[in-house]
Amino acid sequence: MIDRSTDRKKLENDEMYRLLFKNMMNGFALHKIVLNEKSEPIDYVFLEANDAFEKLTGLKIENILGKKVTEVLPGIEKDSANWIERYGKVALTGKEIRFEQHSQTLGKWFSVMVFSPQKEQFATIFEDITIRKQAEQIIQQKNEFLNLILNSLKHPFYVINASDYTLEIANLAACSDQLSQELTCHAISHRSNTPCNSVEHPCPIDLIKKTKKPVILEHIHHDKDGNPRYVEVHAHPVFDGEGNVSQVIEYTIDVTERKRAEMALLAAEKKYRIVLNANPDPVVVYDKEGNVQYLNPAFTSVFGWSLEERTGKKIDDFVPEENWEETRVMIDKVSAGEKFSAIRSYRFKKDGSKIPVSISGSYYTDQEGNLSATIFNLRDISKHKQTEEALRESQSRYHSLAQTASDAIISINSSGNIVFWNNAAETIFGYTPEEVIGGHLAFIMPDRFRKLHQEGLRRLISGGDSHIIGKTVEVVGLRKDGHEIPIEISMAAMQTKEGMLITGILRDVTERKKTEEEREKMVVQLQNSLAKIKTLGELLPICSYCKKIRDDKGYWSQIESYIHKHSGAEFSHGICPECAKKYYPDMDLYSDEQTKE
Repeated sequence: MIDRSTDRKKLENDEMYRLLFKNMMNGFALHKIVLNEKSEPIDYVFLEANDAFEKLTGLKIENILGKKVTEVLPGIEKDSANWIERYGKVALTGKEIRFEQHSQTLGKWFSVMVFSPQKEQFATIFEDITIRKQAEQIIQQKNEFLNLILNSLKHPFYVINASDYTLEIANLAACSDQLSQELTCHAISHRSNTPCNSVEHPCPIDLIKKTKKPVILEHIHHDKDGNPRYVEVHAHPVFDGEGNVSQVIEYTIDVTERKRAEMALLAAEKKYRIVLNANPDPVVVYDKEGNVQYLNPAFTSVFGWSLEERTGKKIDDFVPEENWEETRVMIDKVSAGEKFSAIRSYRFKKDGSKIPVSISGSYYTDQEGNLSATIFNLRDISKHKQTEEALRESQSRYHSLAQTASDAIISINSSGNIVFWNNAAETIFGYTPEEVIGGHLAFIMPDRFRKLHQEGLRRLISGGDSHIIGKTVEVVGLRKDGHEIPIEISMAAMQTKEGMLITGILRDVTERKKTEEEREKMVVQLQNSLAKIKTLGELLPICSYCKKIRDDKGYWSQIESYIHKHSGAEFSHGICPECAKKYYPDMDLYSDEQTKE
């Protein structure tokens, strides 16, 4: 007797596997290994392949089935991946292998799983990972570039785990040896097994974990030879997704020489603090008639006149005629018992040259409180003026660099009015500098965000939103043509004589967002496809009378048991109104519900 149900079930299973084989997203191919007279693999023949194989490799199925791989891909026997030998080992030993490999012949990276369904045959299941590998290579190149930058720094640079103080990154200036997992910041900088915790030298990591703000403080670290060095520690927090400090970026500047100089100066000031000779700036003391009582050595050094030459005499001849007006104001101030500081003027030197000076004035009185003398401190600011000129040149260079930057650079004042608009800003938003300078920044954002922008600007100027400074955030921008674009913006703020200056660097991330959306779409598609595989998508035989379902082994089960077994769903039993009337006519089981209706 022929069991037709078994044949039908076999056909159904064959059809199911055929559909699965045909529609699976990974490439699949079945091969037979070809051996030489020494039973060594020298080639293999394509026996079967699915559509994904054709899509991933570009090899047409009808052109490869029954053919040797050396015919289909000439030169593959020379590929450094050694495909034939590797596959032959699986076909002969039956041992499954998994690996990632680049195919020189196809010019792609593949993740491959190889197994042997029977002797001298092997099957491959693989996916194209070329894009992932390319991304990994880019990341590796960027990491290598970052390491190159870090190792070029002459100052020690660390990234420290905030929880256990271990070093996660350190440049060569910080640690010339290979980093170990146990190496801590205090071990390398303080030669200590415990974190620093003195009042004089508090731990910057502990301070940051308490305040969640960057810190700058002075410490004594030890160099590679164990010598103590004064350092200025700059530490910045890195936060995790919950806002906790997870890492600390820290770099140190050796200020030993500066510190020694400061200490020497403090010692000198302590020793000679009541002696005007210790003042590095020129100091002149006048009596109440305006005659010189005292000139310190610095005055002689800068201006050329000695105390002996000027004692008891006026020194009006070192004031240029054009500077007498502000000089009289200064004299009147101290004569009236009023101090002043840092008024800029000019003075002649003995050799007739003229130098810029910053003048501060004070006075002292006798025991009765009467004016006894006036004191003027004249600081030579020639170098300062040179620095100002250098600063102006630096600002000019900055302006040139900003104009050539590929990102938009926009600066606004505390009123929200634009004071700088570079060429990239014009390219991104469509407005020329002439159209926007002096105008309000709000016009480059959609109407729905302008009120929020105004409120955020007020908070930022008042110091309430300073945490966004230095961070990169995404916002929506508005072009002149009315199109909205995604913008990535980083902001910096500085206080100037004119008030707060806020500068933003803006990047159009439209293309990047498109790429991210496409990637997310692919992920969703993949998840949907996987979900479909896990659901009850097969044809189920069910009894027309008792509603039992036959499983793939031929056994009949209650529908609840079958669904629970294949999906995990739980069931509870009840009775519907129709069945209640039919089978229990004497019991009014649904009278309450009917009343409600």
